[in-house]
Amino acid sequence: MRVRFLDKDLSKSELKEYADIGSFVEDDALQKYDFFLVDDNKCLKSTKFIYDNINILKLLVKKEITMFYQPIFSNKDGFVYAYEALMRIKYNENYLSPKVAFDIAKEVSIEYFLDAVCREQAILQYKQKGLKLFININPNSSNSVFFKRGFTLNIALQNNLKPENVVLEITESEKFEDIEALKEIIEYYKSIGFSIAFDDFGTGYNSLNILSQIEPDYIKFPIELIKGISRSRLKWQIVRGIMDMAIKNGIKTIAEGIENKEDLKTILELGIDYSQGFLLAMPSASQELPKEGIMLLRNVIIQKKLNSIKDRYSISKDDLEPIKVLKGKPDIKYLIEMLKKNDSEWLYLEDFDILINESCIRRILNTFSENLFYYKTIDYFFEHVDCHYQSIEKIDIQDNILHAYHISVEKHLDAILVKSNQGILGVLTKAKILEKLFDTFYKITLYTNPLTGLPGNVIIEKEIENAIEQKISAYVVHIDISNFKPFNDVYGFLAGDMMIKKLAQTLQSFAFKYDAFVGHIGGDDFVVIFKNVKNIEEIVRSLYEEATGALKELYKEEDIKNGYFVSKDREGNVRKFPIANITLAAANTLNYKNSQDIAKKLAELKKESKRLLRPVVEDSSESLIGQIVV
Repeated sequence: MRVRFLDKDLSKSELKEYADIGSFVEDDALQKYDFFLVDDNKCLKSTKFIYDNINILKLLVKKEITMFYQPIFSNKDGFVYAYEALMRIKYNENYLSPKVAFDIAKEVSIEYFLDAVCREQAILQYKQKGLKLFININPNSSNSVFFKRGFTLNIALQNNLKPENVVLEITESEKFEDIEALKEIIEYYKSIGFSIAFDDFGTGYNSLNILSQIEPDYIKFPIELIKGISRSRLKWQIVRGIMDMAIKNGIKTIAEGIENKEDLKTILELGIDYSQGFLLAMPSASQELPKEGIMLLRNVIIQKKLNSIKDRYSISKDDLEPIKVLKGKPDIKYLIEMLKKNDSEWLYLEDFDILINESCIRRILNTFSENLFYYKTIDYFFEHVDCHYQSIEKIDIQDNILHAYHISVEKHLDAILVKSNQGILGVLTKAKILEKLFDTFYKITLYTNPLTGLPGNVIIEKEIENAIEQKISAYVVHIDISNFKPFNDVYGFLAGDMMIKKLAQTLQSFAFKYDAFVGHIGGDDFVVIFKNVKNIEEIVRSLYEEATGALKELYKEEDIKNGYFVSKDREGNVRKFPIANITLAAANTLNYKNSQDIAKKLAELKKESKRLLRPVVEDSSESLIGQIVV
C-alpha cells in the first residue's frame, strides 16, 4: 500500500510504500505528520485519529477478534435454527462494537481486509454442528485484493462446515454501486452452495430493486420495523405486505430485535419463520444452547397453536349448565314457588347481578326459610342469610375455553356466565372447563407429536389401516435411533431433542420427493409410508444413508472416525459412548390384515436391522441391502 503523509499546512509531504497494513501502523511517521492519503484516495485523513486508535488497529491487523454468536430460533417449534456471527474486539476489558472497529478500519482503507478476517474467524470459531451459520458480509469487498475466488468456501470446508449450512448476510443499508457486479457475486456464492440473506430489509437505499436482482433465500426484518410492531398498525401492515411477497416467492423471513413477548406474539401471528432478539437470547461467545429462550418461545408457540384451533376449544351449549334468569326484585314467596317448579341448579338475579348456586337455592327452599322469609323481599333475605354467591364474570359463546380458563384462574371463579346476543345461555363451571381442556390436550397428544409437529399414533394407524383396506401396495418403514440414550444422557435433553428434530426434518425432506407420509410414533421412533413405489430397496437405501448422515452432523469428525465419543457418565467416570445410528425396517401392507400385525413384523425386522447394521426390507433376505458403515 502507498501512503502520502502531509504536515498541518500541507506544505511538506512524504510518500511511503508498505508491504502490508501491519508495517504501516508501526511506522513513526504517524506521529510526525498531521494528515495522510492511502492509495490515491482523495479523502484527507488525520494521523491523530489513527494514532489515538493505534492499539485497536494492531488488534485488527493481528486478527485478535472474538466472535459472538446469537441464536436464530425457528417459529415452528421453538428450537435453535441457526447462529449469527457477530464480531467483537476486547479492548481495555470491554468489547467494542463492530461499527467502531469498521469505522477505524475505513480510515486506513482496510475495511475489506477486516471483512475477510471476520468471515474467516466466524467460521473458525464456530462450534455448533448441524445448525446453520449466518455471516455478515460486504459483497463490495469480494472484488478487493483481500479476496480470491473460493476464499469463504475453502475456510468452510477446512472447518468441516458444509456450504449449505452457511448463510451470507448482505447488509441492505450498504450502498452497492454496481448492481451487475453484485448479481455476479451472489450467483457465484449460490452456485457453490451458500445461501443468501438480505439483512435490514427496508432500511437501505433501494430495497425492492436489489431484492428483485439477487433473489435471496432469507429476508431479515430490522429492529426498526420489529420493535413495537404489536402497538403499530403501520409497522404491521408494512411487514404483512413484505411477508405476502416473500411467501409467494419462497423466501424465508427472520425478525430481528425481538425484546418483548407482545412483539414476539405478533410476529408469530404474521407467520414470520424465525425469531432473533434479546428476549430469547443475547449474543455470546460460549455458543451454549439457550434453554430459557427455547422454553419461552415454545410456550408462546404452543399457546398460539392452542388459541388458533378454535373448533377444538370452542364453547358449545352442551357444555353449559341450565340457569334461571330473574329480572326485577321478586319477593321470597314468588322465588320459592318458581324454584319448586324449576330444576335449575343456578339462579341469576339480573338487577342484583348475582349468581346463586345450588347450595343457596336449597337454603331458600327449606322449610325454615319458607316460614321465616315467605313474605319478605329478596333484599331482606340476603341481609339475614349467609348464602354463597359470587362476583359475576360473563363471556360470549363465541369465546373459547382457554379464555374461560384464564378468567377462572385469574379471578378465582367456580363458574362463569355464558351469553349471546339473545341473553344469558347458561353457566360454565370450572370443573367443565378443566374436563374439556384435558380432553382436548389428550386428543392433541394422540394426533400430533408436540416436539416435531408430525402426525402421531392415531393418524399413523389410520394411514396403515386405509392402505390395508384399499389393498394398496404400501411399504411401512419404521425408523429409530440406536444408541440414542448415551447421546441424550451426555449432551442433555435439548441436544437429544435436536437429534430427533434433525431426523424428523430429514425424513420429511426425503419423503416429499415421493409424496410419502411421515409420522412420529414417539421418542426416537418414526414411520414413513411409501405408496405404489417400484424400487423400494433403492429408496430405503437412500433414506438410510440420508438419515445416518443427518445424525453424523451432530458429532465431531474425530468421534465419527472412532465410532465413539468420550465423556463422563452420571457418576463422573470417563467412558466411551457409542455413536448413534439408524435402525430401519420395511414391510408391505399387502401381506397383513391389520396394523397390529404389521407392527409385530416390523419389530422383528428392526432387531435384524440393528444386528446387521443395515436396513432390512421384508421378504428380501436373498437381496438384503449391502452393509452401510456408520
